[in-house]
Amino acid sequence: MLRFPLVFGLLLALPLPLAADTAERRLSALHLVETAADDALIRSLAREPVQELLRASHARRPALTTPELMALSALYYEEMHRAALTALRARAEAIARRYSAAEIAALRDFAGTAEGAEVLAGHDGITGGLAPAIEEAMHARMDAAFDRYGRAD
Repeated sequence: MLRFPLVFGLLLALPLPLAADTAERRLSALHLVETAADDALIRSLAREPVQELLRASHARRPALTTPELMALSALYYEEMHRAALTALRARAEAIARRYSAAEIAALRDFAGTAEGAEVLAGHDGITGGLAPAIEEAMHARMDAAFDRYGRAD
């Protein structure tokens, strides 16, 4: 009688290490891609979409004051930052599915060196191609950001 609850308990506990390992891999992979795409890169990539959104907002509502434009700018940068994080999470998910926790840790260590960062930047499956992926995510979010803040209907 005691054997069934024990076996059942072990079967229930089995997925927990797998879930913990998956979470660890995701977090480690996210750290890897965030190191490669820092805030300065994200802000520079956001500059063009934000300026385009501000021009569209001003064209739609010419009476916008300087403080209102500054507030819109901050809101648009926040939207573009969210888009960048979405792109980074997607890349981290792909890395976490492909590599083990130990492999991701080794990639992070390698990325911490000048040579490693350069090598990994050339590999589109790891940290290469992050800027275009972030730009794509930002452009995909522009219409929604404009609808949310620029129209003011």
